[in-house]
Amino acid sequence: MKYYKFFSGVGSKKSLMMDFVDKHNLFIGTVATIYDQLYYAGKISPKEPVLIEAHDYYTKVYEKGETDKLKLLEEDLVCAGNPQIVSEELKRLIEEYDAGCAQFFETEITNYKARKKYFVMHVVKTVDAGWQGKHGSLVVGEKVGKDDHVFRLANDTLAHFVSERFMKEYEKRKLKGMSFLCLTID
Repeated sequence: MKYYKFFSGVGSKKSLMMDFVDKHNLFIGTVATIYDQLYYAGKISPKEPVLIEAHDYYTKVYEKGETDKLKLLEEDLVCAGNPQIVSEELKRLIEEYDAGCAQFFETEITNYKARKKYFVMHVVKTVDAGWQGKHGSLVVGEKVGKDDHVFRLANDTLAHFVSERFMKEYEKRKLKGMSFLCLTID
């Protein structure tokens, strides 16, 4: 089976993007240092709702009410990295294909009235693997199972992957915001 690294593929300069108001709130009660938070692989337990804010392609954070006049494109992945911000539709797809692979937390957008509902997603399913070679071949230390549709690397928590089956269903549902890079698994 083919696997794909996914990342935010912002469609245009009019695409809605989100970020965390207080990223440190996500890691309350963990042993992660500020440096380690980007790479934290354990479960998190933030206070809900997690506060998020809208910004544009150029990372201009909007003042409350300023976005009322804008017609921003609301995509399904609006913040990549660790953790991510996803729409309710993308959350539903992930839960259908790989229940338990990620934690989801309610959000509240502080400066924008979105038509879609968004959640913080923290992928907790990991695979022991690493990068090798000049073409970025993924060397897997443990077998990726046929039911592993959404996961991240144990040693690189910013790299998130989906199965080919998941990617095809994502495209069939016409979800937006993810770009995919096909990988070779050795």
